[in-house]
Formats: sequence, C-alpha cells, structure tokens
Amino acid sequence: MKQETKIGFADLMVSGRKIKDEFFKQVDSIIDWKSIEKSIGKYYQKEESAAGLPQYEGIVLFKIYLLQTWYGLSDYELEDQVNDRISFSRFVGINLCETVPDHYFISRFRTKRTKKNAYDKIFNLTNKQLEQHKIIVQEDIIVDASITDSLRKPKGKKT
Repeated sequence: MKQETKIGFADLMVSGRKIKDEFFKQVDSIIDWKSIEKSIGKYYQKEESAAGLPQYEGIVLFKIYLLQTWYGLSDYELEDQVNDRISFSRFVGINLCETVPDHYFISRFRTKRTKKNAYDKIFNLTNKQLEQHKIIVQEDIIVDASITDSLRKPKGKKT
C-alpha cells in the first residue's frame, strides 16, 4: 500500500524530471506500510516540540532508518542524502519544501528505538514482506533476486 505524500510547489516544479526511483516504487508497492506504521506506533508517538522544532511521523523516521541501513550511511551522510536526492525524500514522504530531520534528531530517534529493540522487530517485519517478493535486503546491500534477460551477450557466446 503506497503511503500518501504531501506535494509542495517545489515537487511540482521537478515532477517532469526523470528520477531513478524504481526500487523505491517497487518497495512501496510491496510493503504494507499501514501494518509497519501500526508497529511503529507501539514505540513512538509524534509529540509537539517545546522548542518549536519540527516533529516527524514515525513511518518517515523508520523509512529514513531503512535508507541508512540499506546504503550504509552515517547520520550526517543520511541527512545530506535525504536533502539532496529527490528519490530519497520522496521515498520517506518528505516533500521538497519540508525540513529534513537533522543528524542529531536521527541519532536520538534511533538510539531510543534501539534500546527498546523496536528497530529489529519492525525491520524484520519489513524484510519478511520484501523476501516474499524475492527482494533480499541486508546492511549496505540491496539484492533483487528476480532474473531478467539481457539484450547484450558476452563476446563469443551464442544463444
């Protein structure tokens, strides 16, 4: 089930660009985000910030964690990549006009969820759904187990 993303003016301006986000579209079509969001709700509730800092939905933060795990990014690199890559910001559900969580927020959120073993449980739920569709995701590695024919054959090979 695809998660709704708010569309801002900047999103409309870049909507005509060709963006390499097929993997994320595939993941969005496979994962039941409602069940993941329900699981996240057991460990995280979006709260109002006394300091007026932006707060984020748990599913947004979990998707950020997925990107960090899949691509082996540090908190600083992750913040930069979600700010810089349209495909990343679309996947996590942050439009181009919204503020991306900074490295400190990401670190704090992850640390609190790790102490409760929440990430392992939710990450396993996500992986089970992906594995049912032959997509295997490990830290720093994304493997699509489907087989596709290549138009090009190695030199000397005849079919």
